Amino acid sequence: MRGDDEMLNMAVKKKLHLIVLFLVCCIHAEVTVKNYIQFYFPVNMMGELYEECFKNDISPYEFEPLCFTDVDSNVFYTDLANDLGGSGYGDGLYMTFWVLSTSTHPFKETLRYQLNQFYECGLFNLPEERANVVFDSVVTFVDSVMQSYARCFIYEYNCYRNEENGPCHRNSSSVYIPRELSKEIARQNAAISAVPQKRPTAKDPLERYRLFDLNGRFIMNTNKVPYINSRMYYAR
Repeated sequence: MRGDDEMLNMAVKKKLHLIVLFLVCCIHAEVTVKNYIQFYFPVNMMGELYEECFKNDISPYEFEPLCFTDVDSNVFYTDLANDLGGSGYGDGLYMTFWVLSTSTHPFKETLRYQLNQFYECGLFNLPEERANVVFDSVVTFVDSVMQSYARCFIYEYNCYRNEENGPCHRNSSSVYIPRELSKEIARQNAAISAVPQKRPTAKDPLERYRLFDLNGRFIMNTNKVPYINSRMYYAR
C-alpha cells in the first residue's frame, strides 16, 4: 500500500508540474530565479541529516543535494549556504532556497511545510511545541522581509551567529545558481520557446473605414438601411 501511495504521489506531482509548465508557456515569460534565500540556525537546534530530508534530490553529486519541495516543484533547496560558507554539519544548520518565477504557491506556505518536513525527518532536534514556535516565527520574519521587496537575502536565527542575539537579515549581493538548477531553468525556457506563438489575426482592409449614406450621416446599423434607398460609401 505504501508503495502504491508513493507512485500515486509521484504521478500527481508530475501532472502538477506539467500544468504549471503549460501555464507558463501560455504567458511566454522567461523563467528566472525570483527569490534566493539563505538560512542559518544555531548548532543547538541541529538533529541529524537523513536521506529522507532530501528525497526529491535531482543532483548527481552526493554532497551537494538539490531538491524540489513537495508543495511546489518550482521551489528548490539544499543544505548549503554559499554566502555563509556553511553546510548542514559543523557550527550550525544551513540551508538555501531558490524560488523560480514559475512557482505556484506563496513561499511562506512552502517554507512552513518544508520546515515541518525537516523536523519530521530529524533535521531539527527540538521539542515539538518549541519547533512550532520557532518555525512560525521564522516564516513570519521571512515573509515580512519579502514583503519589503527584498529578492535575495540571508536569514540568521541568531544575528551574526551569536546565540545572545535575536533574528536578523541582510541582503545578498549575488545569486548562486547550482549547475543542476541552471539546467532546469534552461529546460523550462526551452519548453516555452518551443510552443508556437499565435499570430494576431490580420485586420479586414475595410475595418478602418466608416459607412455613410448620401447625406453624410454615419450608418450605425446597415441591416436597418434598405439597400434600394441608400448607396454605401466607405470614407476615411
